[in-house]
Amino acid sequence: MPSVDFYYLKDVHKQNLILFCCRLLEVAYYKNHQIYVAIETLTQAEELDQLLWSFRDNSFIPHKLLVAQANLPIALIVGRYTQQLSVQDVLLNLTATIPANAANFTRILEVFNIQSLATGWHDSHRAYYQERQWPVKEHNL
Repeated sequence: MPSVDFYYLKDVHKQNLILFCCRLLEVAYYKNHQIYVAIETLTQAEELDQLLWSFRDNSFIPHKLLVAQANLPIALIVGRYTQQLSVQDVLLNLTATIPANAANFTRILEVFNIQSLATGWHDSHRAYYQERQWPVKEHNL
């Protein structure tokens, strides 16, 4: 059973949400996790890909933008391809849906800002996790 963390940012700017995701990925990377980032669109994946190379001057986070299995610590994957993953450690879910194979991950991270809360994603995600009795921790930032 995965543990789930909800991170709530008191910010409306999408760029700050993406920067927070970069910091979150950096922490997970330095803890030697294999991280999969499910992203809604290829455009959003490319944006995160570019930012991971430049968000901090003294940081290097090996990652790859792809649609299939990778042997890197961080893989950015357009959401519909997450079911193809064979090794599941940490999932950072930035999509409106929860991947069908979510139960195979040991930890799931969800990040919301004020704008994304308005979409109702977090309510449907919370209901999904509660229905399965997966523990959810909330972090108000």
